[in-house]
Amino acid sequence: MEGLDKEISDNQERVLSENYGTFLDCDVEARISGEMKITEIKSQERENTRQLERQKKISSQVSDVQNIASKLRRLVMSVGNSGMTREAFSTQVKGYLDQIEGIMNSEHDGSQTLAGREIKEKTVNIKDLPEIEAGKGIDYSYYVGEAGDQSIKINDDAAINLYPITGRHDAFAKTIQSARLLLTIDPKNIECLEFTEAQKLGREALDHDFPDAIYKIGIEKEKLNDAIKKAPELAIIEADRIIKANKISQMEAINNAKTLEHSRDITLSTLSKHSILDNRNIETIMRGFPQS
Repeated sequence: MEGLDKEISDNQERVLSENYGTFLDCDVEARISGEMKITEIKSQERENTRQLERQKKISSQVSDVQNIASKLRRLVMSVGNSGMTREAFSTQVKGYLDQIEGIMNSEHDGSQTLAGREIKEKTVNIKDLPEIEAGKGIDYSYYVGEAGDQSIKINDDAAINLYPITGRHDAFAKTIQSARLLLTIDPKNIECLEFTEAQKLGREALDHDFPDAIYKIGIEKEKLNDAIKKAPELAIIEADRIIKANKISQMEAINNAKTLEHSRDITLSTLSKHSILDNRNIETIMRGFPQS
């Protein structure tokens, strides 16, 4: 009877305990896995938020270079009518190239944003490049980062190409090449291949490549936003799973208590029936048992 009494007492402590979910192995496993999943969800949410800010920085860089490309187009359209000297024309173009280089080498959170991955070194160098020649295709020699995209996981179901835009994107390459070709011409003599190619590259960049870059960044930002918004819902699902596991554990403890109490009652009844205990002794024993 003492052993039975102890089992009933222990089981009732489990029922009343705030940590009752830790008493049964199957529920411990569910509880721990749920807590680990919540930690993972919150960690991924922080990383997605960080990467979203990085993508916003890339958006800003693309827009800033796009604005300079528009200024270059207006400059090209004015050539031949403005009477600008070659020196003044070159100075203006070089100023635009300096601005582009500065924008493309700007950082976010201590690392380059257009490098294809997170590195700290500058990835764009325009000033020290040799003079470019027309008719030889797009020259990406200004860029020393990585060309490929980097795929990252944003949740259990989806991944994105985190860097859909690197410094090697044609929007940048054509704008830079157009400006470098303009440095080789005399604004009073525009009947040359260099000028024709510079016009063509600038037009392609503004009409197609910059819109393409902005579209790609927009898609990735939207996916990151969606993943960030979904994170709290996923955490709630896991929290509910933990609560359910604990409730199952509590029900197990309650059922066990009922079984033990039933065993106690049968034992006392048997003892009484065989006159091993009288009613007074049974009442004394019952007062010593925990009551449900």
